[in-house]
Amino acid sequence: MCSLSATIWTVKKFERVVGEAVEHGRYRAEDLARELGLADGPAELVGPTVNILPGTAGLPFGDHTAELHPEWLGPVGDLAFTFLRTPDGQGLRLHLDADAEVCDERTLRDHERRFLALLDTLAADPGRPLGRIDLTDGAERGRLLGEFGVSPREVPPLTWPAAFEDRVRRTPDAVALVFEDRRLTYAELNADANRLARSWCPAACGPRTSSPWPCPARPNSSSVSSRC
Repeated sequence: MCSLSATIWTVKKFERVVGEAVEHGRYRAEDLARELGLADGPAELVGPTVNILPGTAGLPFGDHTAELHPEWLGPVGDLAFTFLRTPDGQGLRLHLDADAEVCDERTLRDHERRFLALLDTLAADPGRPLGRIDLTDGAERGRLLGEFGVSPREVPPLTWPAAFEDRVRRTPDAVALVFEDRRLTYAELNADANRLARSWCPAACGPRTSSPWPCPARPNSSSVSSRC
């Protein structure tokens, strides 16, 4: 593919991708999350983000030199990298922000250290493949190899109903089931499942017993195995 053909192909692809994104420009995040079946809502739509701000060169403020400092750019749902040119246009500033519920200050500083290590390596050896860049320190490497990289350990047997009951105890208010506009938490789904199981007891239904049961298409029609 010649240089001109490659450029035209790139421009057309960019135009198509941007056009597809614009179609959803007024599409509410809540609606998009529901359509994709994301139980936690819009929070699952966005992970780490990169925000590139325009430079401040030529930004007038009377007779003074103006600088743009991104003190706050809105709520951060995960990890956010914000890049900004320095006033002289010769360098970049990086602001690293994170959701406090996702990572604490120590974790954020670890992200900063890894990113700076990545920049240092790319500056020293631009041709090095990304897979050969070491971003872990000694402690992290030891944990990966000594804790996460060991053979599988023995765990007690756990049935599906027992695992579900354990999840109910740990996160009762988390969303377990989404059906159109309705959501059921683990506690609500467990209560519905137990209510259904109790209704089967008079019919002599118990564990490992098969019984036909009509299930209309609605959230509370989902059955979860429970003991009578």
